[in-house]
Amino acid sequence: MDRQRYQYIIVGGGCAGLWLLHELSTQHYSSILVEQEPLGAYASTRNQSWLHSGALYAVGLETLASRHETECAASMATGHECIQAFEEMVRFCPEAFQQESECLFAFNNEHDLTLASENLETLGVHAQALTLDQLIHKEPSVFVTHGAFRFGLATKDIPFNSHVFLSHLLRTALDAGGEIHKTERKIAGLEIGRDGRSWVVKDDKRVIEGDILIFAAGALMPRMMKQLDVLSNLELKIQKCLVLVLHQRLCDRVISLRRAGSGDLNLVPFENGTTVNLGGTDGIAADETDEHFDEARYADVVNAVGRYIPGIQQCGAHFYVCQKLNNARSSSHDRQEYGNRHYFWAEVPSDDLYFFYPGKFTLGKIGAREFVNHLSSLYSSTGRSSLVALPTSPPSMAVPYQGDPSEILVRTDDKTLERQKIRNRFRQQ
Repeated sequence: MDRQRYQYIIVGGGCAGLWLLHELSTQHYSSILVEQEPLGAYASTRNQSWLHSGALYAVGLETLASRHETECAASMATGHECIQAFEEMVRFCPEAFQQESECLFAFNNEHDLTLASENLETLGVHAQALTLDQLIHKEPSVFVTHGAFRFGLATKDIPFNSHVFLSHLLRTALDAGGEIHKTERKIAGLEIGRDGRSWVVKDDKRVIEGDILIFAAGALMPRMMKQLDVLSNLELKIQKCLVLVLHQRLCDRVISLRRAGSGDLNLVPFENGTTVNLGGTDGIAADETDEHFDEARYADVVNAVGRYIPGIQQCGAHFYVCQKLNNARSSSHDRQEYGNRHYFWAEVPSDDLYFFYPGKFTLGKIGAREFVNHLSSLYSSTGRSSLVALPTSPPSMAVPYQGDPSEILVRTDDKTLERQKIRNRFRQQ
């Protein structure tokens, strides 16, 4: 059985794992990423791989749900970081980004309109107030004369293709000496343990040894913490958001419908359809890999959304569950968290074990860079020669893939709706 050693082992192949592989390899650390699924198969390429510039975050929308001063400040800080991160992403891979377009926000009360306008002004984001007639003219399938949303704002948006972006990110990481191991086992089925001071990750074909183990597996990480019996006091809550995928293009712009006290409806168009993020939906039954859903509430949900967006009643649709981790801080000795409320990492330095979560695609680059810089600083003071960055890019110990790196990314063509791991479907009659 093939056995090789690296400084860093990364488990998880979404945008978090790929950014870590990129940062580590460009800083001349030998590193390998382990994943079973096609890279970017889950949250990183939802919405059929079309993501947007972060204008939704830049408004500081959490302040609409909470008037608490601390929450307000944290939300605005996130807005500033998203703007900075987006600018870095454009410089990193300009070919993934489209022409500037509009993003619409609609509100059912004037107070929230005023608050959002003030937040945008603070962040330096230009916004134009819109009347109901203007909203109807722009998106007649979403807004109606007697609808719930009567106040609007228009801001700029720059959509980008996450598949193109991740292809470039992967290619850059591989060129810098990073490696990918495509395992046939699910992440939860890998044999992971310690051998002296080394971590060992084993599947049916390969034994990988490493000084440091990093999990970047999103909503799977609480399960892995439990499996490894670490960080038991760290409560990482999985928040589930139900997403309705319409089999019809309902709008031409990203639209955020702000329902005071009732959660938000975010519409994102893609080539052949529209996704409608229904906001936080605690109580929706789904496991960490989105493989089992409870269909009992689906018809009720569609009918409820139809009261706000009449156009969906004529659209075929299916659902998936989008999941994210909420940050909860640990105070135990040797169990710490760093970062901010969206990207963060948990660590057990004595075991060389880490868990990294970027929170938002837009913040992946900044979060990964800060995390790797933290690791470099931490281990440079330990005197462990095995964890010092190499003078040049690490020599490749294996070449798992040849040719176009996009071949090992999840596919995002017109058949995406059928190929994604969606176990339950609902079609509106």
